[in-house]
Amino acid sequence: MINLNADRKMYIFVTAGIYVMGGMQTYVAAKSKYLRENNWTVKVIYVGYNKGKTRFKELNRYTDGGVIELTLPPFKHIKNVVHKTLYRIDSIIGDYSRYETIIIESHDDKTSQWGELIAKRISAKHIVVPLNECYRGKKVYYEDMIDYYLFKFQRKELVGLETLQKLFKGYKIIEKKDMIDFLFDEDPVQEDENFYISSSKKYDYTICYIGRCSKPYVPNIIRDIIKFASDHTDKLIRFVVVGDTSQVKEFLDVDACNNLDLFKLGELVPIPRQLFSVIDVIIAGSGCARSSVAEGCLCIVADPESCQSIGLLGYETKSSVYWDGVSPKTSFSDALERTLIKESYKDQEFEYPIITVEEATMQNFDVIMKSAQNQEYYDERKLIGNRILPDFLSYFKFFLINHFPRLVSLYLDRRNA
Repeated sequence: MINLNADRKMYIFVTAGIYVMGGMQTYVAAKSKYLRENNWTVKVIYVGYNKGKTRFKELNRYTDGGVIELTLPPFKHIKNVVHKTLYRIDSIIGDYSRYETIIIESHDDKTSQWGELIAKRISAKHIVVPLNECYRGKKVYYEDMIDYYLFKFQRKELVGLETLQKLFKGYKIIEKKDMIDFLFDEDPVQEDENFYISSSKKYDYTICYIGRCSKPYVPNIIRDIIKFASDHTDKLIRFVVVGDTSQVKEFLDVDACNNLDLFKLGELVPIPRQLFSVIDVIIAGSGCARSSVAEGCLCIVADPESCQSIGLLGYETKSSVYWDGVSPKTSFSDALERTLIKESYKDQEFEYPIITVEEATMQNFDVIMKSAQNQEYYDERKLIGNRILPDFLSYFKFFLINHFPRLVSLYLDRRNA
């Protein structure tokens, strides 16, 4: 039985890399800070290796938690490597025997399979919270272990809404009554007295994109903003981008549009609250969309599957990630037309829950308490498998990173310069 009031309690995140600027990292940073300030010992085990400071002040506490072998699920390794990796994770966690309550939260296919092995090893409660956008495809390993996820689902230790339908597609029909909501608040917005952006009246509209520019819908967003500007040449439009634009060639096309000015703000951690006061509409998905409406901004949601707009959050849709099958799925230019020109949202009531990190975490604990309370874990022999030959290319990379991390970092920095 989980005791959330125990004097000694530990919360372990097994998650993707902490050096990426994304929703998963923002969420872990916010939740780990709240837990730490409320008497939990927090550990973060992540895919990768220690590259020094992260973009998140809170995550700098956990840079020693990198495990490069988590790049692959356990069954892709030979048994000897799996056991050596688990021993190394033991050293990251430390003496767990003195904790009465230990909870593990994992976030994707690879980390959730490792998370179950870790949980059995230290007698922890393990909750799987899939935060991927894709559940099928190359180097995606949900289908390979579908029986494991069915096991976690039956124990109510696998949570999510539309994500569960996508995870079990072709294997199990997930009814709405079987879905388990797991609330999030990434808390990425803060006051920043050193931040300044002009509220110049010369612009008729300011449109902002917030998020990783590697998202598949970003080229469509750029093209559709250019189209919207081209359709309204009597308007002067400012296009503000919060994110790393260096790898997206479509941004170069903005220069050809005479009534569209591009402002690249780069990656902002935290996102300054002052930014939202000069924005007319934001285009974003997932956590960035939720944070935008929490700041009182209009937000068009970008769907990672169709790479289209799925409506104005809180007005046309209540989904911040995937299309609900009901809201208008259109081009981003059409969504901008409805929002900025026709202002169709003004005839509707805003409906979307705004929550705090504390409220989300308390709801998360309710979910955990409603899951199976007996200790039972999936068969580790099935998770580990019987691989005889290693993936030599991957192992060579692991060897270099584990033994020469500074050299690898220098090489990657030079390559990406």
